[in-house]
Amino acid sequence: KAALAFGPQEYFALAMLGISMVVGMSSDNLIKSFIAAAFGLLVTVVGMDTASGMPRFTFGNSHLLSGFQELPVMIGIFAISEVLFALNEPKRVNLQKQKITGLFSGLSDIMKNWKLLIFSSLSGTFLGALPGVGGTTAAIVGYNQAKRMSKEPEKMGTGQPEGVIGPECANNAVTGGALIPMLALGIPGDSVTAILLGALLIHGLNPGPDLFAKNPAVVTNIYIGVILSYIVILVFSIFSIKYIARVLNVKASILSAFVLVFCIVG
Repeated sequence: KAALAFGPQEYFALAMLGISMVVGMSSDNLIKSFIAAAFGLLVTVVGMDTASGMPRFTFGNSHLLSGFQELPVMIGIFAISEVLFALNEPKRVNLQKQKITGLFSGLSDIMKNWKLLIFSSLSGTFLGALPGVGGTTAAIVGYNQAKRMSKEPEKMGTGQPEGVIGPECANNAVTGGALIPMLALGIPGDSVTAILLGALLIHGLNPGPDLFAKNPAVVTNIYIGVILSYIVILVFSIFSIKYIARVLNVKASILSAFVLVFCIVG
């Protein structure tokens, strides 16, 4: 019912709220964050104007008539750029091989910080529901909250459990929260739901109130898929974390080459 009540003004206000949150989180340098947000908006105006049918900023290139596709842009800006940064960094010192034990010892820390867990999860869900905010912002909010709630805030950054629980709970909660605007309004909450939005559109499914009315089975399957994925990730992580940690000992040049191949081929 709330989604059906949304008009152009509400969509605009929601989009501006998301952009304002992104800019506001970068309080150290508002000008840079504002430029980054403006550049993101500029990328989206390339292509055929849906209202007038006129091409915008295509410079006579027919390949740009459909605009920039979400997935190639994200891979280019985030993944490939990270590979180039990693190759540019000085050689990192490999960690000493050590036996990883006590995988379940963190459960006691979680029980001690249950208030932080609940608060960070709720804030992550809320931030995920805001368009364009994403997990990074939620993790920062979760860490700041952990620092405020910690009895020893001066020790934050030295391996305190709260410094892991706060940002990770918020970061993971974004996954579910980001589905709210994507399914109800057709506005992706983060980069992952943007890819999911593209996948639905390819199959002729338009996220929004009509999706719930005409294809309720699709929405139900997405809900079930998210719940099952968390269970699978938990089981997989428990049995594979020892081996995943060894990735830290792989040379940056070799690791970057693998990432680059998966970006292009995948």
